[in-house]
Amino acid sequence: MMPATLAPLIDAWNRAGARARVATAAIVVVALTAVILLWIVVPLQDAVGRARADLARERMNLATARSELAEDASLAHAIAPARAGDAAAAVDRVLAAHGLVPLSRAHADDGRIDVVIPDARFDALVRALDVLLHDEGVRVVEATLLARVAPGSVRAELALTRSGPAR
Repeated sequence: MMPATLAPLIDAWNRAGARARVATAAIVVVALTAVILLWIVVPLQDAVGRARADLARERMNLATARSELAEDASLAHAIAPARAGDAAAAVDRVLAAHGLVPLSRAHADDGRIDVVIPDARFDALVRALDVLLHDEGVRVVEATLLARVAPGSVRAELALTRSGPAR
């Protein structure tokens, strides 16, 4: 059994000559090929356009990151010790000025100064480390900060040095 809507098409196909059938088949093949190509090519073109836009955006991000890295490197090289005195004395002086009382301080053979501050206000610690870096040329090379029960309070274990900036 054949659907009633296809009967007229099948009758027309059967009445058509060989040339008409070939021409009709060719037209159907070309039309199907065009539909398939549009179904595949248009999304691919859209994807290529998006990929190009993404590439341009990522190249700009890379350029920005590289310029920031170069700026950071130049700033790191600009920071130099302001004083040549005893770094341990400078650490003690700056910590005391900011109300930070170290539990222990040790001077290692490699020039590092290890400091443990059992109870420090975080904001005071940050200000003290900033002063040590910019005024005394003493920088943090390793730090462990543990939150304490009191809000804004930390236990700080610091390794400091007066050597030049890391490269």
